[in-house]
Amino acid sequence: MMWGRSRIAEPETLHARGVAGVSKVRKTRLVVGNDELLVISTPCPSLASYRLSPNERAVAELMLRGLGNAEIAARRKVAVRTIANQAAAVFRKIGVSSRSELAATVMG
Repeated sequence: MMWGRSRIAEPETLHARGVAGVSKVRKTRLVVGNDELLVISTPCPSLASYRLSPNERAVAELMLRGLGNAEIAARRKVAVRTIANQAAAVFRKIGVSSRSELAATVMG
């Protein structure tokens, strides 16, 4: 693939041993003029990779968009306490203790 005076080599998929077993690692070589960069990326865990109920997943997605419990409760037409309980379940199942930790874990 050409990009101005740059060239990106076709990606190569490797396998690396991760925490939860073998995961795919993508290695891409980027050539810019006489410089060559090696970009290595791994898949970011998504909410789908955790065992969340549909309601917990919906609440997690809204938390990741920056909404507070009261805003989420209003959108979902449930009590704020219900959202707090679902948020606590999301944190427990993903293994985090805050919204910022949730974002860092799920979004990389």
